[in-house]
Parts: sequence; structure tokens; C-alpha cells
Amino acid sequence: MLTGSGASSYVWDNGVINGGSFSPSPGITTYTLTGTDANGCLSTDEVEVIVNSLPEVNAGADQTICDGETVSLSGSGASSYAWDNGVINGVSFSPSLGTTTYTLTGTDNNGCVSTDEVEVIVNSLPEVNAGADQTICDGETILLTGSGASSYAWNNGVIDGVSFSPSLGTTTYTLTGTDGNGCLSIDEVEVIVNSLPEVNAGADQTICDGDTVWLSGSGASSYAWDNGVINGVSFSPSLGTTIYTLTGTDNNGCVSTDEVEVIVNSLPDVNAGADQTICDGETVSLSGSGANSYAWDNGVINGVSFSPSLGTTTYTLTGTNGNGCVSNDDVDVTMYSNPEVSFTLTQDSLCFSADSLELFGLPLGGDFSGNGVNNNWFHPSAAGLGAHALTYSYTDSLTNCVGSDTVIIEVLGCAGVVNLGQEFIHVYPNPTFDKITIVIDGYYGPLEVEIYDLNGNLIKTFNDAEFSIKEFARGTYILRINYKHFSEKINIIKF
Repeated sequence: MLTGSGASSYVWDNGVINGGSFSPSPGITTYTLTGTDANGCLSTDEVEVIVNSLPEVNAGADQTICDGETVSLSGSGASSYAWDNGVINGVSFSPSLGTTTYTLTGTDNNGCVSTDEVEVIVNSLPEVNAGADQTICDGETILLTGSGASSYAWNNGVIDGVSFSPSLGTTTYTLTGTDGNGCLSIDEVEVIVNSLPEVNAGADQTICDGDTVWLSGSGASSYAWDNGVINGVSFSPSLGTTIYTLTGTDNNGCVSTDEVEVIVNSLPDVNAGADQTICDGETVSLSGSGANSYAWDNGVINGVSFSPSLGTTTYTLTGTNGNGCVSNDDVDVTMYSNPEVSFTLTQDSLCFSADSLELFGLPLGGDFSGNGVNNNWFHPSAAGLGAHALTYSYTDSLTNCVGSDTVIIEVLGCAGVVNLGQEFIHVYPNPTFDKITIVIDGYYGPLEVEIYDLNGNLIKTFNDAEFSIKEFARGTYILRINYKHFSEKINIIKF
């Protein structure tokens, strides 16, 4: 707009109207003003208008990015630049999702301004899903499969949709998914690999047939045995060797197995022997067979004779074989009492010259024995002077046991003394249990007494007229009495 001053009216060339706006042509144009005052006087003036060309502003090429990425917009063709939407020229920023047109205003050195636009497309990221976290047990395999994108890449060498065995412990696997726009997104999945329980079925066991065993596992939370075994409950295994398998499960549901061997040895075939029958006073020997070692009750020692009690006693044998297995067997031992025998004499002494004495014993049917005995008679002259032990024995026909009774009969010279030589010698009491006294009429000097058994063996010597034979066994002995230059013999009986 050109407006003159200093006159009353104005006229411009080039079709310009004073005070009216117009668009000059590019380049340099001189405009002439003719001014007329009130007197009609004219005057001119000129003004030069320079029209500069606009800058060729360039906002750059349209861009396509993914959500979350940054973009930098830089204009060209001017001296200074201004962007709308708060964009600063050459400074990166994160555009909003979708398509946005950004306008650039460029100003050159002449202050001329030009604009340009650029379109920025922001594509959304794919909703990548690596799947749910997984928990498995050591040795198992898993398969990781992504979704929400067009292609997938896993770290740790995992191939999408291909099974593999993860390492023990907790591992985070990262999935990178790419959609059709080339936009990437990631997701993670955690895989926990629990260790297997250290299941222990226990030590191998060896038992004997009929014994019970209980198997109890350790190292897990719950247990299951094969062959119908219940953990910690006793049972009787079959004879022979059996392998039992334990399956243990821990709190993570992980499973492990272990085995235990149970050997069941057979029992020994113990035999205590045949039942036995004996008589009172006899001994019996019990010997077992079928095992390696033996133990009897009632204090019996295997193979060693002993005297059982009267009546029938059951003896139990416990036999143990080389595997330590035990079996029992019984044997009955019956000890019959000997028959009660009575043997009495009508008289306990006879003269040497007396008639024979008939002997009687009960029960009838037994046998008599002793010095001077012939059948059922005692002959004093055959027996000789001194005391004689006579025995009556009776055998029970049912038990074959023998009972006996012994009596002492003395054969006397019937003068109150025994004239063994030149002197009268008195030996009393005879029979005796303890002391013996020797009196020789008319002699009071030293004497020596030798005692012999019936086989002629010297047993003991005394140098006294009074001595004791209490320590001697029951029976008949020979006394040899030595005094002065004489030596006499007499039989004595110890009861």
C-alpha cells in the first residue's frame, strides 16, 4: 500500500491507487507519485518497491515409524524454521499414535516466509504374548510359542514352537515379535525347573521266612511302592529275593524313584529227634539236626547228657542256620519212676554156723544178690564172717524200670568176739556209717590198720584203734590189723 503526503491529491503510475493495497510484481519497481496542492500546483516523487522471492521451504519426506520410536523433523530452504505441534526443528520427539501432518514455516534472510508439510505415520506395536509362566521338573521338556505378531525370535537359543529341555533353576526367556509393519514388541516368560527329589528307599534287607519287614522312603513328600506295599506299614515278603521300587513325589509334584532289595531266607528244617523214655536215675542226651547251632530250653545243652525230672517233659529246640534264621521243634522225654521195692530180713545177724536164711522181697518176682546168696536164700557160712550187703531188685514189666533195696546182714562168730589169731579182736560197730573202734584183749600197744577194697587195693592206713570211715563210699571193705608180729583181716560194711 503506497500513500503520498505533502499535497492535496495524489496520482500514482502503474495503476496504483493512493492508500490502496496491491501486490507488486517480483523484482524492483519504481512507482511515481504526482501530488497537487490546493493551488493546483503539481509535484512528483518516486518510491522503489523491491519484491523478494519466497524461500523454497522443504519439510522433508513423509515418515512411518512404530509406537514409542522418536523422529526428528528438519526443514531446509530458509534461514529459520518454525514447526507447529510444538516441534523443534532438528530435535527428536515421540509422535502420537496414528497419522499427523506437521507444518514447517521457513523464513529467509529477507524475512520472506514459506511453508511446507510432512506426514508422520506412527504404527501401533504388536501385542506380543510369550505365554504363561511354566514350572516343570528336571529332565522334562517344554515348548514356547509366541502370539500377537507375524514372526518371532527367542533368546537363549530357543526356537518358537520347538520343544527343549531347560536348565535347572529359574530362567526368563524373552520373545521378540515383529508385525507386518516391521514394528517390534517383546514379552517374557519365566520357566522354573525344579530339581527331582532325592528319593531313598532305604538299605537292602535280609530276613527269614515268616518275619515281617516295613519299607519307608525318605527324601520326598509322598510315596508309592509297587507290589502292593504301603509306606511304613509292615508286611511279610515272599520267599526269595524281591526288588521293591519306590516312587517319591515332592511338594513341587516332581517324581523320582529308588529301589531296595529284600532277601527272604528259608527257615532251617530243625529236628529235635524222637521222643524218649527212660527210668529214674538214668540220663538222656538230646541232639538236634537240620541247623548250624542249637539251643534247648530247661537248661539242656545239645549233645550233653542230663537227668530229666520224673514224668513227661517237653523240651523245645531252637535251631539257627547260617543265615541266622530260626526254627523250633519239640521232643517229649518221659522219665518213669522205678518201682518201690521192699526188702526186709527176719533177722539182721546170723552165726557163722547158722542155717541158711530165706529172703523175702516185694513186689514178688525180683532177684536177690550179694555174698552168700543163692536164689532166695542167704548162706552165712558161704558169706563168711562180717557184714554183708544184700540187694533185692525188681523190674517193672510195663516200664522196664528197675527198683532195688539193700539190707545189711552180719555173720558173727557168736562168741561176741572174732578170734582171728592168738588174741581176741573186737571191731565195732559193724556195719557203721562213721567211726570204728578196735579192741584187742590184753594188748594196749601200737597197731596199724590198713583198709582195702574188695579188689585188694589199699585205700587208707590208720595208726589208731579208733578212726572214721565216713568219707568212704558205701560198700564192703577189708580191714588188715597189724599189731606186735601178728596181722589179721576182717570185713566191715560202710552204709
